[in-house]
Amino acid sequence: MASVFKIPNSLGSTSSKTTIVHCQHLVRIISGLREVYEGHCNGQNAIIKIFLSKLHGKRHCCRELRGFQKLASRGLETATVLAQGQNENGHFVLVLEKIKNAQELLAVIDPAKATAETVPILKKFFAFVAKMHQAGIDQRDFNLGNFLWDGKRIYAIDPAQIHFHSGYLSKQKSLWQLAGLFTGRSDLFQKNKVEFLNMYSQVRGWEFDNPTLQEIEKLVVKKRRLATKRHLKKLLRTSKHAVKIRHEHYVGIFKRPLFDQLDPREFVKKLDTLIESGQILKIGDSTCVVRCVYSGFDIVIKRYNYQGLWHSLRHTIKGSRAKKCWRFGHLLTAAGIGCAAPLGAVEERRFGMIRQSYIINAFVEGPLLYVTMNDPNCSPKEREAIVQKAERVLEQLGQNHLTHSDMKSSNMIICNGEPVLIDLDSMRQHRNKGPYFENRYEKMIQTFHRRLDGKR
Repeated sequence: MASVFKIPNSLGSTSSKTTIVHCQHLVRIISGLREVYEGHCNGQNAIIKIFLSKLHGKRHCCRELRGFQKLASRGLETATVLAQGQNENGHFVLVLEKIKNAQELLAVIDPAKATAETVPILKKFFAFVAKMHQAGIDQRDFNLGNFLWDGKRIYAIDPAQIHFHSGYLSKQKSLWQLAGLFTGRSDLFQKNKVEFLNMYSQVRGWEFDNPTLQEIEKLVVKKRRLATKRHLKKLLRTSKHAVKIRHEHYVGIFKRPLFDQLDPREFVKKLDTLIESGQILKIGDSTCVVRCVYSGFDIVIKRYNYQGLWHSLRHTIKGSRAKKCWRFGHLLTAAGIGCAAPLGAVEERRFGMIRQSYIINAFVEGPLLYVTMNDPNCSPKEREAIVQKAERVLEQLGQNHLTHSDMKSSNMIICNGEPVLIDLDSMRQHRNKGPYFENRYEKMIQTFHRRLDGKR
């Protein structure tokens, strides 16, 4: 909604004592912290940032103001600050020049819209990053939405996560930053990695060699692990990805798409009823697995049954199996390994102890691996292709320091020709690839091949 307000001119202008700011279109809002508008200031197109926090607003505004000033003083292209001060509501305001024809770099290099010009733009981006590092500028958040492209130049627009050093960044720090640019990025970054790094090295005056490339690749793996670890922590509490609830005797965590379309408190009370009425896939003393449809979702619920006081005490101390499967499901998804998508995990607690737990996954359509291997209509060539894909999954597990001590063919489903893991109870993550890991990994491979046909 359009609004007009005045702020005292605090940037030394002699033309007037106040600056009139016109806010026209809301661009972004961070609840309770910041609103960003497009508008006008002193006849110029402008971006207006309003800092809403009464406790931190002044500090955040001053931090960004200093950041823009330091970027400009060190020769980096950035938006010009037009005005800064407080509005009539007491909120701190920062008014920036709106760069003509500029759009976020994130939108420009969208992999789905990649063009012949995309790689040259990214080469300029890496040259810009090299220029930042040479100027002692340490960007802690290389979100491509924090950079603009106007058709000719790259601009840095968000200094909130920038640290300024008195000298240029060391090679070690620079390589760590570069590794972050290739962590979780599209194939576009990976395929042109050498070309981008060559451009960076030319600007820094370095010689780009194979040892440097290998060092960056090692740092990418480390960065990816740290990013995954942070992501998994967020999935155990309420965040933009998941929601944690407490209701009566239940504690549950649900993935956002599922949570947004059902009443989780009503759902947890119906879990046992759903299991009793669902299609039984597996039943035993320790677990019960059923398929059912709830609120339009085709799901599989696995219940880990109550097995006595000592069993409850042990899982209360070390964590429920449902929470373990929830964590590993997201870990595999982050690593690009096919598995049944985890949608929720629920623990039933009595007197503070875990009595039963439930893991909810998306249903995966397809035959079990051993069914495919014994299918007379499946040719030897098709079987060999499927086994090779399954072996590739095992290799991916090893690359991510993961092993599965019950890797039988009934724990894999062939969905659209691709193997998908469906039982993560025996999954384990290792700190490093030491002798213990090598032994467990070798046993996993042996178990897989020994039980490939499902008969042993």
